[in-house]
Amino acid sequence: MYTLKFWLKIVLLLLFWGILLPRLAKAQAGATDQTFGGGGGSVTSYFLPNGHAVANSIAVQADGKILVLGGTWVPTAAGTSQIALARYLANGDLDNSFSGDGKLSTQVNGKETYGNAMLVLPNGKILLTGKVSGNNLSAIALFRYNADGSLDNTFDGDGIASTPESSFDRSGLSIAMQADGKIVVGGTVTNGASGNSEIALLRFNANGQPDTGFDGDGMVQTQIGESHAVAYAVMVQPNGKIVASGYATFGGYKDAVVLRYNSNGTLDNSFSGDGIATTSMATLDDYAYDAALQADGKIVVTGYAHQSGMGYDAIVTFAAARFKTNGTLDQTFSGDGKVSISISGHADGARAVVIQPDGKIILGGYAHSNVNGGADAGIIRLQTSGELDFSFHGDGMTTYPFAIGNSDEIQAMALQPDGKLVAAGYALKSNFQSFAVGRFLLGTSVDTTVPNAFSGKASLYPNPVREKATLEYELLNAEKVTINLYDLQGRFIQNVSPTAEKKPGKQVETIQFNPDLPAGTYLLSIESSKGTTIIKAIF
Repeated sequence: MYTLKFWLKIVLLLLFWGILLPRLAKAQAGATDQTFGGGGGSVTSYFLPNGHAVANSIAVQADGKILVLGGTWVPTAAGTSQIALARYLANGDLDNSFSGDGKLSTQVNGKETYGNAMLVLPNGKILLTGKVSGNNLSAIALFRYNADGSLDNTFDGDGIASTPESSFDRSGLSIAMQADGKIVVGGTVTNGASGNSEIALLRFNANGQPDTGFDGDGMVQTQIGESHAVAYAVMVQPNGKIVASGYATFGGYKDAVVLRYNSNGTLDNSFSGDGIATTSMATLDDYAYDAALQADGKIVVTGYAHQSGMGYDAIVTFAAARFKTNGTLDQTFSGDGKVSISISGHADGARAVVIQPDGKIILGGYAHSNVNGGADAGIIRLQTSGELDFSFHGDGMTTYPFAIGNSDEIQAMALQPDGKLVAAGYALKSNFQSFAVGRFLLGTSVDTTVPNAFSGKASLYPNPVREKATLEYELLNAEKVTINLYDLQGRFIQNVSPTAEKKPGKQVETIQFNPDLPAGTYLLSIESSKGTTIIKAIF
């Protein structure tokens, strides 16, 4: 006979495990953040009735709000493609101060209008690139919005700037900003003479006008390979050189390519001899969709590699390659500079990459699901060596269904100031794709603990900052100290104080920042041989 006391113990034990275990699970790297999306870790959003919506770019504002860009269209109605832009509060709810309900769509003169990549500017305005097409003509377009979601009429008169229309296809797929405020766009254009698509690199002045100092007309076309070439990622190095990455066709198969240009638009011959580096990561096609710059200048490119088979029997893997600053593959990365990893053993692939402040590399995309033959969102974390990081979900990889039993995919990712990962893509629900946004725990937050080189935490004021701020920290001993600025992807942004010998005791320095830094949260890193301390700097 069990006593009342016995049953009370059982109830208390069950309550203990019922409360504690979910909290332990939430703390695991790779788990969804249950404080996001009403406790589920993700949210979905539609735009047009009976229409699809797919997200392909994401940014975290300085105030913690999350911007997501993509497209929306009605599959049964031609000419309905529109830019789709949504802003979410930190808890995943739509932000009603943005366009009234947290969502907006934009179409230019009834033409097919696409939004592919965006930036948040220092003044809070939103800049994005894409494509406008109609009447057998197309143009690469730039759009600038005010912080409330309205088009900014101070940008080229109506908030929209574009290249001249062409009877051959043109599309802006990636965007970056130079230190002087000029806008760099990467994408693809079709060559009218050959009919082949080429890498396109464009530069605009801050007001939306083409920069004629960039190859004479503001656009550089680079022919690579045999037929099809495209730049899905563009980045500006601290020295002003421009890196574009994507893929091109060689020998009938697509391979990953990385190009580096001088600031005037000419190819940089100090990179791989001719400014162009290529690599094959699979027997069949390689598609490179995203790239990131490491703090040491190395370039990480990611996408997917088609290893073998076709259809359901196809073996497609997450793929990444790392290039040194001279354009050669980095042999310290997985032994040969390349890595291919399968989550499901079927059709998997990466569409986005971010680099943590500690150098770990996160790849986001999709993995084949055995449920209805669809796909789930997939994430892999690598150590800096290219090996799987087993502290992430126990095996270095995880999947997450935005919509049970259908097809989900991550197409863009960003790190929050607290070290959490936000990812955007799409979920297929009731035969229609919707925006899907999820937030994931990485097992760590930004490390602001004080290493043994320092006494007490450093401080930066004012914070938020603009061009100048005062930095205070204290050294226990004489140290050589370097102060650098990184973004939340761990990419080097600026050296704000060169290496110098410092005496023990309190240090007070005036820090000069680049006035044209995009708005957002950065990591100010005070580095010595005995340790590094980090301060979050908000611009």
